[in-house]
Amino acid sequence: MSLVAIYYVGAIGVLLPLACVRSYFKFKAGTPIPAKYLQRLNALVMHATMFVVAFLTWRSLRFLMFERAVIGGKEIGYGFATLIAFLAPMIPLWKMRAMTHAEKIYRSMPQASNEMWLWAVVSASAGIVEEIVYRGVLFGILDYWLKNWWAAAILCAIAFALGHSIQGWKGVAIIFVMSVIFQGLVYLTGTLYVAMAVHATYDFIAGVMYLYFWNHGAKEKFAAATAASGAV
Repeated sequence: MSLVAIYYVGAIGVLLPLACVRSYFKFKAGTPIPAKYLQRLNALVMHATMFVVAFLTWRSLRFLMFERAVIGGKEIGYGFATLIAFLAPMIPLWKMRAMTHAEKIYRSMPQASNEMWLWAVVSASAGIVEEIVYRGVLFGILDYWLKNWWAAAILCAIAFALGHSIQGWKGVAIIFVMSVIFQGLVYLTGTLYVAMAVHATYDFIAGVMYLYFWNHGAKEKFAAATAASGAV
């Protein structure tokens, strides 16, 4: 059992998710949430660090091999179907959140079109790096150890979901399910590239939709609630 693999699983599969859970409780206890541009920059730094760790781990493990991608109409169809399956239930949920939790949502989501370029960069970074880190290297190690696709996929999904604890426990549950589906997409297509594209597109669309909902009702509702609070 390679020490490199053990260190990787410990860092990415255990310590990082636990640190994210700790951050969730700190913010819930009242620690100020950083400004949005700092959130974006922190995310990019984290993605860069995770990518370097994953790349070095992959280079050092001879058993962790990725086949050359062959992407055709079938693989694109799987990706498109997965994206639609994600968006269909989430768009109504995003609208509900935008209207009922505007202050909390827009501490991290775009409120103006000039914020979208950096959101697009972070979305692309998340789609590429998180698929490599979790669906690629972490899953590859766990699958090699356990010899059980489902066990490896579920453990990866738990780590990935807890790594998004800042979104709350409902968000963690949703992301867990999505992670298992992403792993299935990688299995069906035989490549990480389709999952990367779906992941990045999904994240970008989430920002677009929140911006749309902000400009079509949420902004007015938030302003009215703020005014009423100030008048009390």
